[in-house]
Amino acid sequence: MNDSTQQVDVFALNDLVLAYFGARADEVSLDSARRSVRCVLYETFPVVFLVNGTHGEFGARVIRSDGTAQNRFFGELMSMRADEESIRQSLARVDEWCRLQLSPAFLDRFESAVTPTSTDGEPTA
Repeated sequence: MNDSTQQVDVFALNDLVLAYFGARADEVSLDSARRSVRCVLYETFPVVFLVNGTHGEFGARVIRSDGTAQNRFFGELMSMRADEESIRQSLARVDEWCRLQLSPAFLDRFESAVTPTSTDGEPTA
């Protein structure tokens, strides 16, 4: 998309999720009928991202173990705007919220496991 204010469809949302989270997102699936992208972040948090092209809205939910959904992050609802820049900001907020729920030891171990390494054992860019 050339215009960052253009409304994102579910296929572009999928691309944004994959680009933003990379290996931090597992089991990524797109449901075009529901206009949603589901994934598991940090092997811990089932997350659903949704777009509504008709109304130009975006939503994000972390699914709790009891089946209820966390849709407030740091006391605020996610931005409802479905343009690329607003979605990137929302993905960053979800990412920060998830990371703060995890211990530094877990994050260090997780990052070292998912960071690609070169043949000499050094992390690649």
